[in-house]
Amino acid sequence: MFAALLLAVMAVGFVVWSSGGGQTATPPCDQLVRIADDVNSGRIDNLESARRVAKLNTEDSRNGVRLTALAARASAQKYLSYEGTRPESASIDLVQAIVRMRDQCAHSDDTGLTEAVDSAGAPAAQIGDVCLVGTWRAEQLTIFIGTSGPLTGGASTVMAFGADGHVAIDYSASSEWNGSEGDQRATVTQRGLATQRASAGGGMLQLFAGDTSHRFVTQTINGQPLVINPAPDQSTRPYACDTSTLTIQNDQGLPPDTYSRTG
Repeated sequence: MFAALLLAVMAVGFVVWSSGGGQTATPPCDQLVRIADDVNSGRIDNLESARRVAKLNTEDSRNGVRLTALAARASAQKYLSYEGTRPESASIDLVQAIVRMRDQCAHSDDTGLTEAVDSAGAPAAQIGDVCLVGTWRAEQLTIFIGTSGPLTGGASTVMAFGADGHVAIDYSASSEWNGSEGDQRATVTQRGLATQRASAGGGMLQLFAGDTSHRFVTQTINGQPLVINPAPDQSTRPYACDTSTLTIQNDQGLPPDTYSRTG
């Protein structure tokens, strides 16, 4: 079933884009077109196509393409995480993510960005501060997970803000978070993608509950690993944004979360 679905959504979607008045597709869309061509010609199978989608370039001048490429990549990574027979739900999830990216690639701007990523817990609203819109790469982040106290790390985590308030957080290249409290030493590794919504105003950034079903978190306490799935950050914190840097303050006198703009 996955074979038929993948062939259908990829073949139908990109004929329109490729023949659309001589427009030049941006790199992520070009990559997906090539994957579709290879699938339809029989040069690669579904497993190999998922491997390629998992490595999609997410840099694009259109924020909607960046967000949907991040979501497609995370869905492919989840699909590949299964061993043996993969559940049909994972196949459908990957196909749906590809369809969203296909639809976004058909727009010359971000006008198609309405449901680029799936989130919950907040009203559909504009982001409130155009400075936030774009892609940011973390330099240092602080998180609280379990009972181990604050953990710092997370360099190279990517956060992408859409103009409509959608947020995608890509952990595929994140460094480890480390910390200790008392006799507990903890390390956290995060991979995959989380999505949520955000709203900004008056120097405050509010992050709402979202979807962490594509995020994989492993916490090691004193050498003992534990796979967990904590809820995404829900908070209202002071922030500062300019053309190149984003700083989000943390409570309890902890260092702020710092990011550099990449797109």
